[in-house]
Amino acid sequence: MKRLLTIFLLLGVVFFSEPSMAQDSKSITIIVNSKNPVANMKRTKLSKIFLKKITKWEDGKEIIPIDLPANSTIRKLFSKKVLKKNLSSVNNYWQQQLFSGRNIPPTIKESENEILTFVKANKNAIAYVSNPPDTKDVKVITIEFDN
Repeated sequence: MKRLLTIFLLLGVVFFSEPSMAQDSKSITIIVNSKNPVANMKRTKLSKIFLKKITKWEDGKEIIPIDLPANSTIRKLFSKKVLKKNLSSVNNYWQQQLFSGRNIPPTIKESENEILTFVKANKNAIAYVSNPPDTKDVKVITIEFDN
């Protein structure tokens, strides 16, 4: 009986707790370091950057795309709206890239605060967050979505 109660309590924690990163937001904000000259880009280019099909900025420097963890609501929304893939398709893509030795997935930061800290410190980083940041070290870029 005691074991059964423990199992039910554990299931309750798993099914009723919300991840700390869960967001109700339906918007995505794309950010870069304030010293990065990029001000806007097309959704297709942003997608290619996060799939590492485009790896260099116009100045020849390496692009550093940063992802949130797979359980992040914002990452799921980013995959759907920008990559035009569901998260399992994105994961399959990266498994194929890794297996074939072609590429590795973007670095994952565990929270939006970690992303902001990283982008502030790295001129070549690009990332997404749920809301525009309140800092002058990071700037929001405009994404042109195709119809």
